[in-house]
This record gives sequence, structure tokens and C-alpha cells, in this order.
Amino acid sequence: MVPDEAREAAAGDSALQDRVAALEARVAALEERSVQLLPDEESIDRVMVLADRMMRHFFAMVRDMKREMEGEEL
Repeated sequence: MVPDEAREAAAGDSALQDRVAALEARVAALEERSVQLLPDEESIDRVMVLADRMMRHFFAMVRDMKREMEGEEL
């Protein structure tokens, strides 16, 4: 290689190394953030209890409405 070409290649390598380092840092930050977004077991349990309560209440309302409708038809 000619000295100018060698300098350009070295500068290109340095720029690529900088980009790779920046991308690796970004990937690490995104991976850490995605782990933080996952709910823990306690949160999942709380949501399931609330969903169960909501569904029981909903079906109780449907039963009551059905009884009322049946009473009106008589």
C-alpha cells in the first residue's frame, strides 16, 4: 500500500471500530431496558386476581340481568 492508502484504511478501521463500539453499547442498553419491562411474578399474580374478580363480578351482573329479564316475562 501507498502511505496515503494505509492512512485511509487505518482511519476507516478506526471509524468502524467506533461504530461497532457505539452499536454494542446501544444493544446493551436496549437489552437492559427490555429486562426491566418484564413484569415480576407478584405483578402477574395481582393482575390475575384482579381479572378473576372482574370476571366474577361481570358474570354475576349477567346472572342478575337474566333473572330480571325472566321475571319481567312472567
